[in-house]
Amino acid sequence: MDEKVFRRAWSIFRAFPGETLSFTDATSIALMEKHGIEYIMSFDKRFDGIVPRTT
Repeated sequence: MDEKVFRRAWSIFRAFPGETLSFTDATSIALMEKHGIEYIMSFDKRFDGIVPRTT
């Protein structure tokens, strides 16, 4: 991951202080944004309401 993605991931991580969003989850979201990916494939309900999720 480059510095730009790291900074975006940190920003996402800090934006959800009461959530159980991990830094790894935030990094996944930052990489989705970078690569234009619209949906995350996950059984993890923590993504609900943050990014569209498919199972």
